[in-house]
Amino acid sequence: LEMLHMDISIFKTLNNSKVYLYVICDNFSRCILGYKVSTQFDVNIVLENIKEVKQKITILKNTPLIVDNGVENRTHVLNDFLATENIEKQIAQLHITESNSMVESVFRQLKYYHIYPKQFETATDFMSQIDDIIDEQSNRPLTVLHGLTPLEVLHGQLPDKHLYKNDIAKNRLLRLKKNRKRKCGVCK
Repeated sequence: LEMLHMDISIFKTLNNSKVYLYVICDNFSRCILGYKVSTQFDVNIVLENIKEVKQKITILKNTPLIVDNGVENRTHVLNDFLATENIEKQIAQLHITESNSMVESVFRQLKYYHIYPKQFETATDFMSQIDDIIDEQSNRPLTVLHGLTPLEVLHGQLPDKHLYKNDIAKNRLLRLKKNRKRKCGVCK
């Protein structure tokens, strides 16, 4: 692992409860390495997430951790902890020119493929299904990984743009054919 991304996203359930999803993901594989879910915004949950990721995965000394400029990333508690763990925090668009779009992309996929279609009634409903949602996302083939899943890439398989080229082209044509059969009311 050469670079990590970390962020928090807030989700609202149908009964207007807020649920905070804390995520750390790998830059190359786009795999979610650690996550926490809570109805509370708390920097200690950020620390707990980092600690658990460090227990599961070897993080090299001074591995960059890309974060946004959110309040959770500007605390002495986090800075002191990262210094003791030899993790180099880099604030996107402040310390580096890049954005934190990698983790934002992961959140977008989680939202549109897994979370929004389910329409969770309560925070408890959301929290009880997050493990399955993260598992689905980690095992979902991604175009940017040339048909591999984030877990496959995390475990060492390298994306090869030619590996699934024919299958991707064939499935694209099948999707177009299937979509053209639908009568959505807009197209005539």
